[in-house]
Amino acid sequence: MKSRTLLAIGMLVASPSLFANTFNPSPGACSGVNKEISRVSKELKETKSSIQGEWLKKQLKALESKKRSCSSKGLTTN
Repeated sequence: MKSRTLLAIGMLVASPSLFANTFNPSPGACSGVNKEISRVSKELKETKSSIQGEWLKKQLKALESKKRSCSSKGLTTN
């Protein structure tokens, strides 16, 4: 569980664009969004920590917003 928490914190630091309001869709930025949504959804289902669960929900919401931005520009998120 400690390693998951550290991973979650690391992802937050490594992925500031997930929470920024200035996301600019590009082929590179949109690539793999669906895979990341699946990973976060799976981790959310498996977590027992309420703190980590809340963080994962926020991350999932940001990823879904990112996916919508990409789709509105006609970019693939696979």
